[in-house]
Amino acid sequence: MILLEQIGLFVIYILVGVLMVKTHVLNRDTLETISRFVMKLAMPVMIFVNTIDGVDLQSLLQSLSLLGLTAVLYLCTYLLARLLVVIFHLQGDRAQVYRALSMFGNIGFMGIPIISSIFPDRGMLYIAVFTIIDQLVLWTMGVKLTTPGGQGSFDPKKMVNPCTVAVVLSVVFVVTGIRLRRCSPPLWKRSAAPPPRWP
Repeated sequence: MILLEQIGLFVIYILVGVLMVKTHVLNRDTLETISRFVMKLAMPVMIFVNTIDGVDLQSLLQSLSLLGLTAVLYLCTYLLARLLVVIFHLQGDRAQVYRALSMFGNIGFMGIPIISSIFPDRGMLYIAVFTIIDQLVLWTMGVKLTTPGGQGSFDPKKMVNPCTVAVVLSVVFVVTGIRLRRCSPPLWKRSAAPPPRWP
């Protein structure tokens, strides 16, 4: 049921996006601006906040086996992707993109609701630990595989990006025990608070 609900939402999002492009609410320039915002700010902040809110040092140490399994998973998908490229006789950029598609799925939209429903108590902990390896591989190996021109034109500096910095910083915060304090209550609580009394 959860899977069907997520697929339904996914279809709705696609249709809304197509409609907004067809009615010229969104165009190439606005889509590029939204993409830059997501990749350079929204995604790194989400990775950082979700990790430090979902994991502490003790839970990280207890979940080292999950980190190892995640690394093995991506190693297996990488080797499988290379094998599929050989089987289908793909070359150049087409082979690189196919390998990327074979390695990385829509874990955020499909995986998180399923895991949180199967493991209601510790599901978000598992997701936060999994995200450490998942996002690190995605924003290093994934960036390499989707860079046009193949291996020769790849710049290793591209692996240092806002998302990899967010992953590293979140791990540092978890290991050192640094916690972020909320300086003010959430907006919905502030909006519900009574107005101040004037003297």
